Amino acid sequence: RCESHEWYRVQTNLERPASVRNYTSLGYRKMRAPEELMDMLRTFWESQADEVLHFQPNSTHPEHPFRERVYTLDFNTWDNDTLIVPISPNLHENVAHARHQLTPYYGSASILGRDSSDSSLTMRSFDDTRDLVEEWMGGIPVRDHLAFGLRVYQGGHVVSSHTNDLFATAEITVAQDLEEDWPLEVYGHDGVARNVTVRPGEMVLFESSSVIHG
Repeated sequence: RCESHEWYRVQTNLERPASVRNYTSLGYRKMRAPEELMDMLRTFWESQADEVLHFQPNSTHPEHPFRERVYTLDFNTWDNDTLIVPISPNLHENVAHARHQLTPYYGSASILGRDSSDSSLTMRSFDDTRDLVEEWMGGIPVRDHLAFGLRVYQGGHVVSSHTNDLFATAEITVAQDLEEDWPLEVYGHDGVARNVTVRPGEMVLFESSSVIHG
């Protein structure tokens, strides 16, 4: 299973960027996250951080309650579990980054998007980033598609370079406690690999199907 997933990751990195349209010159942009949304995300994280970071397994709860259960080799989860703190009651993987998909709708219809029962934080994540994504992509309308929970990376985590099947993504860094920078590596439309250091309160927009990132 590991070998087949790694083969798929490498193949999509080779094939997907060349098969989709580019909407911006470079393919990514770093900017400040919307202030009110950032305040909401920070408050939410502070209410959850102690339980997330200091969980001690026991006979009743042997597994971390926020352990990410989606199998993926984009992260080295065999060494150290990634954690997801949900912000929406209707999604198994629920963020602090709102992912947007171009109109018309591409991808699997089975992937849940926004609906009226989603939490206010999920809806606010979409509402506060949608216009920024559309403006950055030259006025192309985007459609709310998927919002993950706050993903927590810890010491030893590796995020392999990969692409996604969503055309546009907004990722917000909510909090950090680092001994050294842990930059996002992106391969822009100009073919140059760059390290992008993102601080709390900053957001990266990128064309996640055409920009290899990790």
